[in-house]
Amino acid sequence: MLKSVDFYFICSTDLNLWMRSRYGSKLNFEKELGLRLKGENGIMKKKFSALQKDIEDQREEIRTMFAHKKELYQVCLVCELY
Repeated sequence: MLKSVDFYFICSTDLNLWMRSRYGSKLNFEKELGLRLKGENGIMKKKFSALQKDIEDQREEIRTMFAHKKELYQVCLVCELY
């Protein structure tokens, strides 16, 4: 006959195996999902940084164009006076 200690050990071992089989696949899925999301997050950060740089470059180009436009207006005014 099984002693109560042996019985609890067998039950806890069976429970442990059952829980591993039941939740192991879910845990692996969640781990893979987390890794995939981390990778996607890194890609999105790189894209965001590249777009931010493009936006800043375009802003600088616009500033330069406005400065050039201002110079052209001044040249036009000088030409109109003569």
